[in-house]
Amino acid sequence: MIMPWIDLAVTGMFAAPDGSFPLSRHPLLISIRDVNRVVPQLLLPAMGVILFVHAFIQGINWLPRPHRALFVLGVYAIGSGLVVSVLKEIVERARPGDTTVFGGTAPYTIPWQLADACERNCSFSSGEAGSAAALMSVVVLAPAPLRPMLFLLLLPAAITFSLLRVAFGRHFLSDVFVSWLLIAIVAVLLWRWFKANEGKIDRAIVGSGLPIARAADRVFRVSAAIRAVLRARAVYQPALTVAVHRAMSWPRRR
Repeated sequence: MIMPWIDLAVTGMFAAPDGSFPLSRHPLLISIRDVNRVVPQLLLPAMGVILFVHAFIQGINWLPRPHRALFVLGVYAIGSGLVVSVLKEIVERARPGDTTVFGGTAPYTIPWQLADACERNCSFSSGEAGSAAALMSVVVLAPAPLRPMLFLLLLPAAITFSLLRVAFGRHFLSDVFVSWLLIAIVAVLLWRWFKANEGKIDRAIVGSGLPIARAADRVFRVSAAIRAVLRARAVYQPALTVAVHRAMSWPRRR
């Protein structure tokens, strides 16, 4: 029962007397928040590129292994994407700035309480905090000696991205906390499965695109041969037509 008081107290630290949230208009903080939005747009395609390279080129040992790239994709897709999105639709908690406590019209509801205070893109739990927490999964991509350093570099950034959502009046602290907790649970469960099956996963992906590449190469070669024949026909057909015509008309002239 202490969490509602923490939610309101922490959010109130960033609210103006009129219920607005001045930091949500700060250009630098907005730019920092936007970085968190851009990171998945760059990171997830990069994981796809890693898988593509492993599928079509064998012997690439300097790239992260396929099961690690799939793990990162899984954390984002299942944790930040599926679980958080489903919670938003089920709980329907109003965002702080929309509640009566901070000048809005929607009622304030406690964490996990099923409410009808929001129609879409609701507060519980935080999608951007979930995305920030999912960013920590990229630690597994680094070589083992560098993982602690990468973890320490990413953690402050991920926490900053998450707390900015509170400072902007877009999420309560409990929204952020629950998102981090859920992402951590998803990441632990996924990593156990990927780690237990890493050999099978890597073998299934490495070189899996080579049959497709060979088939495409054969199709390309056949297509090139057909184009060459057609070009030769286009070049020599007029001369052949004239020669045939002359050959057929020669007895008549004689």
